[in-house]
Amino acid sequence: MLLVRNRNYRLVFSASAISNLGDGVSALALPWLATLFTRDAFLISLVAMAGRLPWFLFALPAGVLTDHGDRRRLMVRADFMRLVLTLMVVALALSPGTGSQAIIALTVLTFLLGSAEVLRDNAAQTLLPSIVDKADLESANGQMWSAEQVMGQFIGPPLAGLLIALGIAVPFGFDAASFAIAALLIWMVALP
Repeated sequence: MLLVRNRNYRLVFSASAISNLGDGVSALALPWLATLFTRDAFLISLVAMAGRLPWFLFALPAGVLTDHGDRRRLMVRADFMRLVLTLMVVALALSPGTGSQAIIALTVLTFLLGSAEVLRDNAAQTLLPSIVDKADLESANGQMWSAEQVMGQFIGPPLAGLLIALGIAVPFGFDAASFAIAALLIWMVALP
């Protein structure tokens, strides 16, 4: 089994699963946080859209960047950037401010988080040929995509609901931890 016999793939797979779990948590938690700042449905939807808009704007340029850069370093930097941005969301969540300034700040942070996610996920997919034999590449891509979808779409959002019940900053603290762990795992990858 590929996960058992290939240490580098196991690290990349685990990091992608963990970071996508954080993405799934934030996909629900960020719009929820917006509802604490305003009741304006348009502004709340703006926060949700800000997280997905980078995929539309930057998917192709991110692909070019990852093709010409050190993918491992890009992934570590993107996860570290997401860690920092998420800690800023924690600070925003714990601040007493509400209204348009808080929504604008949250929208900008969400957009930046989405942009780093695009770069990170692009680099993860293009790193695979460097760490997996050609015969295992199709299987590795399928496993990676499946883990990303399951963690980001099916486990992350319900987990966010549980974390929200524990406290306003808890889901974002969880996200920050997931990005820190993912960055550490990728940093441990030894490229040939």
